[in-house]
Amino acid sequence: MSNAATATATAPARPTPANLADTTPAKPIVATAERLFIELVSGAMVIAENSAKLPVDAKSLANLSFELSKAFHEVEASRREKPVLTTATFDANLCDFDAWTTAASTPTAA
Repeated sequence: MSNAATATATAPARPTPANLADTTPAKPIVATAERLFIELVSGAMVIAENSAKLPVDAKSLANLSFELSKAFHEVEASRREKPVLTTATFDANLCDFDAWTTAASTPTAA
């Protein structure tokens, strides 16, 4: 066999949606914390010509990402429980539109 054929045979398969479903964490807080951690580390990373430094402790960033994730999911749950918008009903037949155009309803100057 050629080297190309052996490399293709030993290369891991690309992830498919079915494979990804097996590897995603069961807890949404953990998944959100992981994404936040990646963003925090990439934002804190200092890259020079021949080096890369992380001036912040990685454990501190991990703790921060979990705290932010918990807060995010708490707010999300509270917003789902208490809808912000409610459906209002309005009956135009009950309004007295004529009163809006009369001189008695116009404001007077102070």
